[in-house]
Amino acid sequence: MESFYGKHLSYIHDKYHGDIAQNAAQEILKNPSSRSYKKVIDLGCGSGILASILSQNGFKVIGVDISYDILEIAKRKSPNSTFIQKSLFEYSFEFSDIICAIGEPFNYMFDEKADNSELAKLIHKIYDNLNPHGLFLFDVLSDDVDADRNIKIIENDDYTMFLDIEVNAEKSVLTRKMTYFVRNKNCYEKDTETHQQILFNLSKVEEILAETGFKYEKLNGYNRHFFRKGHYGYLCRK
Repeated sequence: MESFYGKHLSYIHDKYHGDIAQNAAQEILKNPSSRSYKKVIDLGCGSGILASILSQNGFKVIGVDISYDILEIAKRKSPNSTFIQKSLFEYSFEFSDIICAIGEPFNYMFDEKADNSELAKLIHKIYDNLNPHGLFLFDVLSDDVDADRNIKIIENDDYTMFLDIEVNAEKSVLTRKMTYFVRNKNCYEKDTETHQQILFNLSKVEEILAETGFKYEKLNGYNRHFFRKGHYGYLCRK
């Protein structure tokens, strides 16, 4: 399987794109039921931002991610959590009080299993491995994302990125091409990654949730983080 979120992109993601994980953690903590919950599985856990916050608030957290490099950051950030390098479609669940998938991990086509039928199987596994009244918090990109091509340059003190986002509406696939230069002492190191994401139909997602048995609420954001066009979250209860 091709490698994704290598050393440089993992660094960028952790330093500059942690807002959604921080606010998702607060979304969990402010839920009245969270006081009685103890165990969390974080699918697509990234650099451990959510795990770190929940761990500091008394939760036992298991983080699952496909990227070795991003998990190395997570282990340093949340040393009391457990991290597993695995595709979220292949992970063998443990019974938990909360299962979350923050930052569109179900959409990423890092694994060929990323499609509607596999999403349905995964959501069923999540339901089966939640304790009674457990919570399932996740977000997805839908097929009503902005379809206009988006090409831009992002500049910060320690990196510059050339970003090209294109949507194939016919195939319901978003492609994100990234070329970035990351400062390393007195020079810059260049790297590239291309990510593809399947765009789900929300009606189908909600149909899967209902068929599985979840009671759900659609979210336009987590806490103080609001989603962009075509990005939606769900707070589900078993």
